[in-house]
Amino acid sequence: MPVVGEWLSFSLSYNTGVAFGLFSGMDIVPAAFVLAAVALVLWAGRDAFGTVRGGIALAPLLGGATGNAIDRARFGHVVDFIELPWWPVFNFADTAIVLGALTLAWQAWRLSRRGAEGGRETR
Repeated sequence: MPVVGEWLSFSLSYNTGVAFGLFSGMDIVPAAFVLAAVALVLWAGRDAFGTVRGGIALAPLLGGATGNAIDRARFGHVVDFIELPWWPVFNFADTAIVLGALTLAWQAWRLSRRGAEGGRETR
């Protein structure tokens, strides 16, 4: 169903895999992938927890991953519905995950740059 011209539409899709439908139909792989991803994010973001920017990055990332994991556990799939002509169908949780990951990467780059310059990140 077109929403905004030809570049944004709603299209119901059931994703049984992880990002972009990878590992579809393999029950244990998506669950293991989500658990590993959450553990990796928590480990990678351990230095960012004390900062406002770190919290801003981790909250949507972990919230989106948890929301998708709950849907996958309850229904066996994630409902994707936002469609762009140049991108696979996705949902709001996927958007939160991507924006959180980008923010976390930016924060990590910023912290490493300050460390290289001998400065200190303020909390």
